[in-house]
Amino acid sequence: MPSQSTMSLKSWSRVVQERDHHTCQKCGTQTGRLVAHHIVPRKDNPSLTFELTNGKTLCYICHSVVHKICYDCLLDNPSITDVLSRYRPKQKSKE
Repeated sequence: MPSQSTMSLKSWSRVVQERDHHTCQKCGTQTGRLVAHHIVPRKDNPSLTFELTNGKTLCYICHSVVHKICYDCLLDNPSITDVLSRYRPKQKSKE
């Protein structure tokens, strides 16, 4: 794992997503575009930019919701998964 001093945003994102098994930590999807989300925004605490514990993998939809609503609302509202499922493509069956 790269040290924080040599880690780029791209490598931080890759490490966070690998740690989270390329799975959205809110809705559980493994399909579509995934992004590494900063739990504490970089603008609020730049010193946490490359802290792995400040990252969480989210799908593009959940990440958009986080930035349009608020992070606490997303985490504290399990019904958001039901809303998002109407907009997410169905996952292919592994049968």
